[in-house]
Amino acid sequence: MLLRGFAKGVPTGHQTDEMDLAYPTVLKRRHRIQEAVQQGERTRLPGEAPKEGLPDPEVEADEMYQNAGKKSDPHRNPDDPPRRRGNKSRGRGTYENDRPPVVGMVGRETGWACFRVCLDTKEETIRGVVAGETAKEACIFTDENRSYLWLESEEEARTRHPIDHSEGWAEDRDGDGSREVHVNTIEGIWTSLRNRLRRFRGVHKDNLSGYVAMFELAFNHDWITPALLQRMCGV
Repeated sequence: MLLRGFAKGVPTGHQTDEMDLAYPTVLKRRHRIQEAVQQGERTRLPGEAPKEGLPDPEVEADEMYQNAGKKSDPHRNPDDPPRRRGNKSRGRGTYENDRPPVVGMVGRETGWACFRVCLDTKEETIRGVVAGETAKEACIFTDENRSYLWLESEEEARTRHPIDHSEGWAEDRDGDGSREVHVNTIEGIWTSLRNRLRRFRGVHKDNLSGYVAMFELAFNHDWITPALLQRMCGV
């Protein structure tokens, strides 16, 4: 029941109330399972994406900035008070300003997705994530973020089709009547991720990657099967 709740994103407090367990014990177990999932996510079940990344010839890539501070950490220093809920920091989020970015990619052919929590969204950071999770000659659809300019270099085998959102949300550039240049799929997935994280009323930024890994696991599976639960335990 705990494993199933972890996979479905049931808050820890709800599980402890339902099964009459101690909150710290369940939370510790949750973090252990999430760490195991995060470390073993590249070892997939039959029929899933290979461990070298998304095999799709066309992939959408985007970033989301999630408010995540140091929840539950004591703030005994009066000069370091706890941050108020609702981080209003301007500009792009980083790990340091408690708005860690989540880089997400979804394949248009398989529908598989992968997500990585990063320290920032600099070009070298984005390049390391996208290059490690997509095929070498994939076509990457992005927004106007300049961190993806490396995809347009002559040395890069991948190609880039950016969409300027100031001009619209989708474009038809090959004249076939279908507006294929967009990132609407991955942007729609961000809504599901935010809704899942909202249930926990804030997570510690050091544990955010575990919650995101669990979301990726649930997103890429239609059913919570015994084989999936076994893999969450490292079997």
